Amino acid sequence: MSPTLKQSCFLLMAFASTTLVAADWTYDASAKTITDGVWTIPVTADGKNLTLGANATAPSNPSDLDFTKGVKDSGGVSYTIVSVVASAFNGKMDKVSAIRIGEGFVAINNYSFGQDDGKSAVTSIVVNASTLQTAGDNAFRKATKCEAVVFRAPSLKGVGASLFNGLGTAVEVGATVDFDFSAAETFGNAAFGSMKLNEGVVRLPSFKAMSGTGKNLFHSSTGIRVVEFGS
Repeated sequence: MSPTLKQSCFLLMAFASTTLVAADWTYDASAKTITDGVWTIPVTADGKNLTLGANATAPSNPSDLDFTKGVKDSGGVSYTIVSVVASAFNGKMDKVSAIRIGEGFVAINNYSFGQDDGKSAVTSIVVNASTLQTAGDNAFRKATKCEAVVFRAPSLKGVGASLFNGLGTAVEVGATVDFDFSAAETFGNAAFGSMKLNEGVVRLPSFKAMSGTGKNLFHSSTGIRVVEFGS
């Protein structure tokens, strides 16, 4: 199977349809929330930029958190989601079937989509954001049932500690991943540690370009097929 076909398989898995289908996001400036008819999420506005807050109203059954969709207010004015606060969805990941993050996102903070109780329902994660600058510690912690991850952020500078800690550990064959961190400069301790992978490609910058790398970069991870370093 060629790499192109493999990458297509990753994307097909990650974008698989889920039980609930939601509309685009609607921003309510008075309520300080966005909603897609399934999720209602508190936000903080800075002009037309929005930061996702904690204490979202979750659906009764797992559904996508799709931040690639557009955000408009009732007057049709467009807004951009630029970041998510620390621990925003901690405790609600049992209601999340997939995570999709696209252009406009600048920061994913510590534990934003992490959960420690082993109840995360996430089966796929797609990050395609040339604007993303930082991904915090344990940002996707304990996505144990996750089967596929595509993470492409060509401007990302900082990779947090234990970013995907526990990824795929409850999947019989492990998760399939395609990571591109080739522009990153700093990596936290065990940034790619404690993952169980079926197959994995990890792209990193050259050693010279890494200004700070924590200990045990791949500690206790299994199934990584290729690690590519830039020239």
